[in-house]
Amino acid sequence: MEYESVIFEKKEGIATITLNRPQALNSLTFKMVEEILDAISSTVTDDEVRTVVITGAGRGFCAGDDLRGMGTPPGSSATEGMRQMTHLMIKAIRNLRKPVIAAINGNAHGAGSDIMLACDFRIASEDAKLGDLRSGRAITIGSGTTYMLPKLVGLAKAIELIFTGDMIDAKEAERIGLVNKTVPADRFKDEVMELAGKLAQGPTRAIGIAKSEIYREMHMDLASALEDELIELQTPMEDSQEGIKSFIEKRPARYTGK
Repeated sequence: MEYESVIFEKKEGIATITLNRPQALNSLTFKMVEEILDAISSTVTDDEVRTVVITGAGRGFCAGDDLRGMGTPPGSSATEGMRQMTHLMIKAIRNLRKPVIAAINGNAHGAGSDIMLACDFRIASEDAKLGDLRSGRAITIGSGTTYMLPKLVGLAKAIELIFTGDMIDAKEAERIGLVNKTVPADRFKDEVMELAGKLAQGPTRAIGIAKSEIYREMHMDLASALEDELIELQTPMEDSQEGIKSFIEKRPARYTGK
């Protein structure tokens, strides 16, 4: 696919998807969501990609849906079609058996909140503002925030943020557990790439299994979770032998991600 609304780059095991509508604070159109989905899908079977970074061009991460120019997918109303595509995108991020980092370079709200919440890591620039403006604009949240946000920050704080539509700064987001880390703007890209590089050198398949278990078992009781993990234990991994060997030889492991 030829990309118009995103930039897709691969380097040293890291795939970077940059939302590239800076003039509109990277607000989502049908075309952009379609391209994000295509980019994520291409990493599923690409063994060279071991970590994915999602970020925004310019001064925003993602300002939500472009209510003026989202476009209309074939055979659907704009709202219905956009929601269906956004659901596919959120599930693709969560189901990808590779770590995904949201590099929150600027404001993230609305559907931008859904994207960052679906990721496994959230690293924010200190000048980013985060929140969900939809309820405050009488727009129904329909793509994941009401499910994901309480699991990160707790029920009381999630209700406060969703009901009021208040925006918070990156430091407060870190304090309440919404983001993993807040980074000074001048070191933001370096810190994101340092984390991405570390993950890209890790045992990708083992990380992918752990990711799948974590999200799949969130609502299971302990007995069901243990049974679920028994299934994953049957998955052979080349990196397992390297992990054991490097431990015995007291040296850093050299994982292939397989």
